[in-house]
Amino acid sequence: YLHDKIAEAAYHRRGATAPPRSPDCQRLVPAPVPAWRDRLKLHVVFQGKPGTGKTTVAHLMGDLYRDAGLLDVGHVVKVPRGDLVGEYGGHTAPRVQAAVNQARGGILFIDEAYELCQGDNDAFGLEAVATLTDAMSTNDGRLAVVLAGYPDDMKRFLATNDGLERRFNEILTLDDYAPAELETILRAH
Repeated sequence: YLHDKIAEAAYHRRGATAPPRSPDCQRLVPAPVPAWRDRLKLHVVFQGKPGTGKTTVAHLMGDLYRDAGLLDVGHVVKVPRGDLVGEYGGHTAPRVQAAVNQARGGILFIDEAYELCQGDNDAFGLEAVATLTDAMSTNDGRLAVVLAGYPDDMKRFLATNDGLERRFNEILTLDDYAPAELETILRAH
């Protein structure tokens, strides 16, 4: 998947030189997004059990996306439900937008994303999902959203909003390591 995104970026950027990028430097005013990058949908769902490396892969994606010119900074902003869903009416949308603004140029990572909306009666959770879905559309080429969690729970979560699942190009399952693989990792370190 990442190879395809990098190859697509290289195709669009062929012949152009990119300015040097630093993960430590953010712009106060975002640079204009090239038209080819505005059409990219970088959003991904990672499914898997705890310990399969979802967070680590999200950080690697940020670096790869930055190095390939797909994102300006490539940093990862990890947010739980409590940072996105407000306790009172009118507090949720601004929280989601603040997280999106903080992650712009990089990745907004929501681990255990299915906790964001806890059923059809969770008005604040549904508002968070709707706001996130809209922000993903208006920030194509400026932001990648990575949702992570258990496979069955993620499938149920993606169905909470008609447009949410369509925003994700890939749903990747990260399998558990086999005992022999764990032994190899342990011995290598």
